[in-house]
Amino acid sequence: MAVPLGAAALLAGAERYLGRIGRDITALAAATATAVLAAIALNDSTHRPIVYWFGDWLPERGTVIGVDYVVDPMGGGLALLAALLSFGALVYSQRFFSGTGGRYPALVLVFLGASIDFAWTGDLFNLFVAFELVAVVGFILTGYYASEEAPLQGAINFAVTNTVGGLILLMAVTILYGRTGTLNLAQMGQQLAGHRPDGLVAVALAMLGAGFLVKAAVVPWHFWLPDAYGTAPAPTCVMFAGVLSELGLFGLARVWETVFSGVVTGPAEQHIRLVFGALGILTALVGTVMAMVESYGRRILGFVVVAHMGLYLLGFAVLRTVSLGGVALLAAGDGFTKAALFLAVGVLRRRRNETGGRPLRGSGGRVGVAVGVVAFGALALADLPPFASSVGKDIVVSGAGSAAALIEVIFVITSVGTGGAILASAARVWRGDSSGENSPAEEQAESGGTPVAVLLLVPAVLLLACGLALGLLPDIAGRAVRAAAMFSDRRNYVASVIDGRMASAGPRLKAPGVSITSLLGDGAEAVGAVAFAALLLSAKRLQGALGAATVLLRKLHSGHVADQVTWSLAGLATLAGLLGVAFR
Repeated sequence: MAVPLGAAALLAGAERYLGRIGRDITALAAATATAVLAAIALNDSTHRPIVYWFGDWLPERGTVIGVDYVVDPMGGGLALLAALLSFGALVYSQRFFSGTGGRYPALVLVFLGASIDFAWTGDLFNLFVAFELVAVVGFILTGYYASEEAPLQGAINFAVTNTVGGLILLMAVTILYGRTGTLNLAQMGQQLAGHRPDGLVAVALAMLGAGFLVKAAVVPWHFWLPDAYGTAPAPTCVMFAGVLSELGLFGLARVWETVFSGVVTGPAEQHIRLVFGALGILTALVGTVMAMVESYGRRILGFVVVAHMGLYLLGFAVLRTVSLGGVALLAAGDGFTKAALFLAVGVLRRRRNETGGRPLRGSGGRVGVAVGVVAFGALALADLPPFASSVGKDIVVSGAGSAAALIEVIFVITSVGTGGAILASAARVWRGDSSGENSPAEEQAESGGTPVAVLLLVPAVLLLACGLALGLLPDIAGRAVRAAAMFSDRRNYVASVIDGRMASAGPRLKAPGVSITSLLGDGAEAVGAVAFAALLLSAKRLQGALGAATVLLRKLHSGHVADQVTWSLAGLATLAGLLGVAFR
């Protein structure tokens, strides 16, 4: 964490002395070094968590005073993902902007440092602080084109809604601190384990859930995301789509496994599965439907992010270790793919603006590469084998038990619907059916560099390749399940943090193997996405019917920040009521 934050301070403080080349080298070197260190930490945490106490404030007689880092394969993988995506965003930014000074790369590196802090910390208050630092930087980056109305509105919606979520999260931290007398996740779980959950625990879980789900953009806390993703610069959306939303779900999973899994058992746990599962299904379906009827390319991708967050939450709601491993692999593969899509769409938008709205076919090989990235990215999100998304989805379904059939259906609907929506949008731009999308501010900001520079394409291609390579790694399914087993083993987590040793090893879980049936099913989803895209392009009656059927849903996405805050508070009240019933 010190590497990106130190480099950010250097870039901001010595901006006038470094020059553009010096700034670029410093930022890229910092991101590269962070990725290497994160990879080393990930490798070292494979067999047991790495526990580090700041200032050497070790627990004394079972009492925690200091602040710790706990690095396990799940947190280590998230940190590495953040570093790789930040590197791609910095490379892309060199040609995307005509000039940013040292402030933009400094903000990217602060975002990276805060993301790593969030992924590794074992302290609940530090978890809140890291999340708010990520949100503050995200707000600033969203408003990069704040001289225009739409980016300004997107930034304000982002800031206000996420501030409400942060306040809810902070109140939950306060309640749990008052209840347990500690902020350390391991000791907090130890204090609550074995006791009957009371109303205070139910309220704390509801508030933590709502706070994290605001960041994850789960329905009904999702309204800010399309506004922000639709107006932020393309390289900023790389980090948003691949890291920011995933942090919210990671935080929910972390506090559940370390704090609440030992106190919420039996019927209460079954009710919580139903609550989070219903939220996941609702989010997946709302995001899919809105992606189908949206016409603006970047907002389509925003709703795709929402839909896939619903899938991740649905997989988590199973509360089974195998499915959690599948969710982790699915989120990582999708993170690379969604990042590549945002970068490729940025290239197409620039070229679209330069051609004055003419068709992009025949515009050259570089534009063709960008269209190819969009097409393959859409198919990857539709679970095309052997992308990591396909492997992760199969693990989630295989570990879902009696809920497998329902989860399979939701995955198929979401994958086909969102993949088809992306393919149809790309086809319209390719043949010149839609107008240019850049605002005047973006046109001025993107005026530097060649029309479609190679540096705009290389990160998109490499990120998509990372999603493919991840799915081809030997025993990747087994690694994902083992990482989830370590992540969800509360007993070993407590022993590692408080006692400085590992407890006895838990049962070794076997990852499900890849079957011909699952491969054929995933391939059929990709084919279904292509067929659905063709249907959206050719059947005008279908488009009209979708538009008429979703009038109310589209009105709810008004973009008014007061509406979004109201929905956030209503969602909190509903979640608290449902969890209160579960704990009775």
